[in-house]
Amino acid sequence: MSHIGYKTVIDAKTGEEQTLAQIIREPSDANFQKMFTEAFMDKIEENKSRNANLLRMLFMLISVMDHENQVAITQADMAILLGVSKRTVVRLVGDMMNMDFIEKVRNGIYMMNPEYVAVVKRSQRKKLFDRYTQYRANRLEEERQKQKREEAKKQRQTTIDEQVSRSA
Repeated sequence: MSHIGYKTVIDAKTGEEQTLAQIIREPSDANFQKMFTEAFMDKIEENKSRNANLLRMLFMLISVMDHENQVAITQADMAILLGVSKRTVVRLVGDMMNMDFIEKVRNGIYMMNPEYVAVVKRSQRKKLFDRYTQYRANRLEEERQKQKREEAKKQRQTTIDEQVSRSA
């Protein structure tokens, strides 16, 4: 089992106290994950400009993933653990969702794609994959609905603009 913990350290140069986030792991065989690296590397190769941060984020998420392939971590904590800005984390999360590595379940909860990484037996992996696929379908449908609303809003504004220009 892994969780996010915090520790206070003293900077040797300045003497100031700093609070750092860290991943706390309880070692056991239960922490073993199976990862399909070839598929990961193919996807990451397509996104060369951010390879290092993508890999760091990927392995950080895998290290705190539970037996349901879910990760409970905020983007602020991701930024602290990776030593990058929250803006960079937002971009990386978007990249990982676009590459089909993760899906957002709700705020602070993500699910790793069991097609690429899993901590369960093959028989249980199918159930995880079905759940992951549903999260992805829901997100894509929400994005389609949002795009339709934006297009309808633009169309209404265009119609209003045309009516105003005709009456002027």
